[in-house]
Amino acid sequence: MVAIVSNKVWNKHFTDIWAANLFVSIAMVMLNNTLALYIDDLGGSTRLSGAMTSAFAIAALLTRVFSGDLVDVKGRRAVMIAGCLIFAIATLIFNVTTAFWVLLALRALQGVGFSAAGTAFGAAAADVLPKSRIGEGIGYYGLGMPLATAIGPSMGLALINHGDYRLMFFGTTLIIMVSCLLSFFCRYEKNGGCFESKVGEIKQHHHDKTKRIWDKIETSALKPSLVQLPVIMAFTCVTTFLTLYAAVRGFTTAGLFFAVAASTMALARVTAGQLTDRLGPLTVLIPGLVLGAASFLVLAFTSNQVLFVTCGGIYGLCSGITMPVLNTIVIKNAPRERIGAAQATYYLAWDMGNVVGGVVWGAILEYAGFIAMFCGATVCLMLSVAMSLLFFVKK
Repeated sequence: MVAIVSNKVWNKHFTDIWAANLFVSIAMVMLNNTLALYIDDLGGSTRLSGAMTSAFAIAALLTRVFSGDLVDVKGRRAVMIAGCLIFAIATLIFNVTTAFWVLLALRALQGVGFSAAGTAFGAAAADVLPKSRIGEGIGYYGLGMPLATAIGPSMGLALINHGDYRLMFFGTTLIIMVSCLLSFFCRYEKNGGCFESKVGEIKQHHHDKTKRIWDKIETSALKPSLVQLPVIMAFTCVTTFLTLYAAVRGFTTAGLFFAVAASTMALARVTAGQLTDRLGPLTVLIPGLVLGAASFLVLAFTSNQVLFVTCGGIYGLCSGITMPVLNTIVIKNAPRERIGAAQATYYLAWDMGNVVGGVVWGAILEYAGFIAMFCGATVCLMLSVAMSLLFFVKK
């Protein structure tokens, strides 16, 4: 591997990659938080909204299993561009059809594009960061999602309110194409990126006949991944159905909910790692999960908009605490040569949580309503508390 000469975290390549990942994340969040409204406007059921979420997540999960090898063999930049183009084209076609089964297929294509691009962005960010500051750099890289969570929902709702869904889909496509353009100019691999120096070894490993899909799973990451699974299931309530819930309740502060959530999420991400190092993961993780469970329970019954937005802040704290803490456990427990497999295992649990959550909450919402859905999310988070105590308390 040829080292990056600059010792800056915010070098040119990292800045381009960070911005490209931010734009594609904004597009993903915009779609996640408006498609339930779109399906409702077309006369579809909440089960169909849940199926749209699951189609995206299943496609992302299947793509993630194989995209790691593709990123190593074909290069980061090629997969970035291809992923963005697939995501953009599938989004643009939403403007020319309202057939539900076609929309489901397009949603799956969006999952393929987003997952492939995201895998490539993550690998590229690690490539261009100075080794001595890689932890700091990955922390900054992770702030892209809180920012996308703050910007995406409000932007999507604004485009709908000032135009219609067609304007929203065009706008989302344009945002993805900005990410594609940034990816096109990310040419560090030609100047000594890690991909080129290892391509022969990677291709040999890729064609190894003894290699199985199960070999991509790192067993040391299974426990934190299992804790993560019901957490992501619970969060699917917010990412998929929160804007619909606000509309049904007559709340006008859905955008503010996500803005406050993003602010507390970013704050928690910055501090959670330091607290974990000082106090231990369990001391930080359990309060975060309990706070999240409390916020979902209050959401189930509140009719007060101030309390509604406050729940957004607490949800953001829960998200900002649990994800980096569990990811830290994954990295610390994994053998050095299996860090990539451990990360893949962790994010597979993330994808599975989105798949299951979309189906389960869509069905519960249709037959039992919002109260049952949010109470179910509360149970999910308390299940994660129980598993954390079982897995991580030292005997």
